[in-house]
Amino acid sequence: MSFILVDKNDNDNEIQINNWNWKTILMILDSLKLLDTDRIQMLGFNGTSEIVSKQEAEKISKKIRDEIISKLNDDERILLNGKITNIPDDGTFYKNPDEYYKNFSTNKVILEKFCTFCESCNGFEIF
Repeated sequence: MSFILVDKNDNDNEIQINNWNWKTILMILDSLKLLDTDRIQMLGFNGTSEIVSKQEAEKISKKIRDEIISKLNDDERILLNGKITNIPDDGTFYKNPDEYYKNFSTNKVILEKFCTFCESCNGFEIF
């Protein structure tokens, strides 16, 4: 499953992010208090018509670049619990509720792509 973020004014400007990365990005947005919790929850579902404005997208990009990407090494990733690890994802599916957070992570490359999209779009919604 993946999420397609589409520019509000340009259907040709889009980015596709898989569920494993997107849930972690939403956790980052929540931890940075960039959007309220209800909106972040709505962004976790496809086709809800929840729109992120151009100004919000620009703010998201700046804050993620300044506070997350700048602190990540190229070989590191952020887990759903907010911890940073340099242990590569080996594809293991963790079924134990205490380890469920290990199923979701994102890295510097994905965050850079997301920020670049946020900077170039006129706001976005998710399909």
